[in-house]
Formats: sequence, C-alpha cells, structure tokens
Amino acid sequence: MLALIFLTNAPAGWLDLISIVDASIVVKNQQDLGTAGSISCSIRSAITSIVSVVYATVLTNGLKTKIPEMVPPVLVKAGLPISSIPAMINALGIRTPEAYSSVPGISPEIIDLGLVAYKEAYVSSFRLVYLVGIAFGALGLLTAFFTPNTDHLLNAKVAATLHNDKTRIDEEKTEPRVSERGLETGKFGSPSSPGPEVSG
Repeated sequence: MLALIFLTNAPAGWLDLISIVDASIVVKNQQDLGTAGSISCSIRSAITSIVSVVYATVLTNGLKTKIPEMVPPVLVKAGLPISSIPAMINALGIRTPEAYSSVPGISPEIIDLGLVAYKEAYVSSFRLVYLVGIAFGALGLLTAFFTPNTDHLLNAKVAATLHNDKTRIDEEKTEPRVSERGLETGKFGSPSSPGPEVSG
C-alpha cells in the first residue's frame, strides 16, 4: 500500500512544474508570463477545491447508503437484538470500550463481525470515490492531448529581466551616457555645454 501511495504521488511535483511552465511559455507576449503562471495556479486551485468537494460528497453519500445496507444484516445474524443496531453502528464509528459496553446484547464475537462489516462498507464507499477519480483522470488525460508543442520555445531567449533599484543605480554609475551629439557625458561636459575649442 505504501509503495502504491509513493508511486501515485511521486510524479505530482513534476506534473505541477510542467503545467505551470507550459502555461506561461505559450503566451505570445512573454512580458505577461507571470500573469499566465498566476492564472494557471488559480485555476488549478479552483479545480482542486471542486474535486475535493465532489469526493467528500460521494464518500458521505456512499457511507450513508452502504453502512445501513451491509452492517445490520451481519449484526442480526450474529445475534444482536434489532433494537441495539443503531447503538452498535454508533459504537463501531467510535470504537471505544465504553461505546461497546453501552450496547445491549453485545459480545466479543458480535464486535468482531460488526467491525468486519463496517470496514467492508467503508471499502465499498471508497470504491465509488476511486471510480469518480478515474473519470476525472480520464478527462485530464483527454485534455493533455490538446497541449501545444513547446520545443521551439525552449531556447536561450530572455523575454524580461528583473532589476532591483541597487542594480539600476550601479548600471547608471558604470555605463557612460551618450548625448544626442553622440558624445559621452563626462569627457566633454554635459550635452548642453559647448565642445572643446580647437585652435587653428
């Protein structure tokens, strides 16, 4: 089980990185790549929230159906009085000695059989969640076929560079400024001052 959990979650970071990079790199105006990446993350968060609500709703509705359907017949067959079934189902959810001792007609055998039936009801409910997950996965796989090819965009071109104030000031100090006459300021004075006199 742990190995399957690792194998299913290991590619998550890789997939997230690829989706964010692709969403920003295909923008025609690369000056907006930050906006494109932010929108991509927002859309992903919104979809995740919706899917999480769907999963929780499916699981809750499944438990409400499967537990009353699968657990009471096993308890009655094991010898538990019908009047004690609601208290027993509540005790199976709490799973404490105090909860079990409050159920009339309880026995260790009934507890063991009830736990097995309760777990089977949970398994059956989670099966519905996994089926919904397969449907979402198939939809995501289908949309992946519409991802554009970005190989020609993976080059050394830098669309925009980030400079802080210190970098800008240092550049202004080290790089000579050229006046409209084409003369470097600092050698022959300011652009408005006349040039040096040349004797005849």
